[in-house]
Amino acid sequence: LKTPSSDTYELFYVRNGIRIPVPVTKEGVLWDVDKDRKFKNPAIPPGGNLCDAFKGTVKPPNWRINPCEDDGFENVDLIVWMRTAALPNFRKLWRLVDRNANVPFAPGVFQNGLPAGQYEMVVHSSELF
Repeated sequence: LKTPSSDTYELFYVRNGIRIPVPVTKEGVLWDVDKDRKFKNPAIPPGGNLCDAFKGTVKPPNWRINPCEDDGFENVDLIVWMRTAALPNFRKLWRLVDRNANVPFAPGVFQNGLPAGQYEMVVHSSELF
């Protein structure tokens, strides 16, 4: 997963000392109002592509890539990042567990969601904290 700040995340379930990647999906993370009304890319010109639609625009100064190279304004991570939390203690949804994913060496382990146990989240960041 990449965020607008270029951080990446990996979630692992640790079973018997073995790290099993947790399969996650972006499907179902966005609200309909966000994806259908608030965050839309510019119209793509006939015979063009998303980068053509963004010609004449400037990317945010700290972004490492142009918006057109990563789904533009319709990027799931951007939309969640931009969404305002209703209250200070609300959390924003990052991903959903992909319960139908075929996990090698651990078939069906995530079929009912996250099993109880030990987890590790690895955060890779190019930013200094």
